[in-house]
Amino acid sequence: MGESYQRFRCVSESSGTWAVWDHELGAAASLGGCLLNGRSEESARAACDILRRIYLNRLDAFAVRQEAKPGGAVTRNRRAPGLRRVHASPSARN
Repeated sequence: MGESYQRFRCVSESSGTWAVWDHELGAAASLGGCLLNGRSEESARAACDILRRIYLNRLDAFAVRQEAKPGGAVTRNRRAPGLRRVHASPSARN
């Protein structure tokens, strides 16, 4: 993952806890609806790594919506190794 620009970085807080900072938003990052501040260093580094992988592989909700065609087809396959999109047949959806 390129070191020249990283959207997410772990930062030490004045209270001795750690946060994951989102440089694009200019605020603490969130994952699963939870703000990533007030964490242990280990927890912050793990969350930071997960967020970097999500955005590197374009698995964030915005990117997935942008790549999806009507009907659920994906225009590009840039998911992380081992992940695949599964679609039910039209008859199974009813």
